[in-house]
Amino acid sequence: MKGRITEELGRVARNTRLQHRGRKDRVSGSLKQAVEKTKDAFMRNGSGPR
Repeated sequence: MKGRITEELGRVARNTRLQHRGRKDRVSGSLKQAVEKTKDAFMRNGSGPR
């Protein structure tokens, strides 16, 4: 959520640095979620770390 707000603020203020920071925050958040979902999937299948 923070990344989207920052990106939109940058767009409204015509500040490309703020836009890029917001996009970076959004992408990094998406990556973290994907990693967590993958970990959860492995743990549910019983193939977690031993």
